[in-house]
Amino acid sequence: MKYNDTLCLRDNESHTMLLRYIKEGSSVLEFGCANGIMTKYMKEELHCDVYIVEYEKEAYDDAIKYAVDGLCTDIMEYKWCNSFDRKFDFIIFADVLEHLIDPKSVLEKTKELLSENGKVLISIPNIAHNDIIRKLLYNHFDYTDIGLLDNTHIRFFSINNLKDFVHSAGFKIQDLKYVTVPNWQTEQYRNQRVPIDNCVENMLYERNFGTVYQFIMVLNND
Repeated sequence: MKYNDTLCLRDNESHTMLLRYIKEGSSVLEFGCANGIMTKYMKEELHCDVYIVEYEKEAYDDAIKYAVDGLCTDIMEYKWCNSFDRKFDFIIFADVLEHLIDPKSVLEKTKELLSENGKVLISIPNIAHNDIIRKLLYNHFDYTDIGLLDNTHIRFFSINNLKDFVHSAGFKIQDLKYVTVPNWQTEQYRNQRVPIDNCVENMLYERNFGTVYQFIMVLNND
């Protein structure tokens, strides 16, 4: 199981930031819940009715213990569109959309599952973090097991194309926050460094969103 994490509630952490938006007693649909670390918290601490969609069977078997109902299926098969006989107050994609071949289609279809004032919560990595830009300048594009260039990512987003993506799927951004990681401290530099050029470094340090590691978004129906 690749994403078998434990929940550690702290500032500047994506799960924590997403969970802070969830109101107690809400109905929640959680996509790509992995082993259910947020599922468990929402059930036991927030007393939510949580429904899940997870692809990996081992992870699903762990998470379903904390869910009202769920599906072990590929999100792109869209079985979830007609499987849950209710609307949801919150729909969560925690580092999920970047793994999908057609994330726009998936996001569009969630509109039909939202309650009248429902919200979609998203965390998604920033391909334009300074550590990526720096390595590209020196002709490196290095996939890793996890992180910004997780080797299972097939869609990549920076702030502007992420906003365009959200709007094209029929949503508006109600709130936008960031998880930040300082320069040189992402997984890109655990085993490798590239040359340092002072002009490049000065330019990178002045970039907007240069140390944003993940975007955290709250979406409303447009």
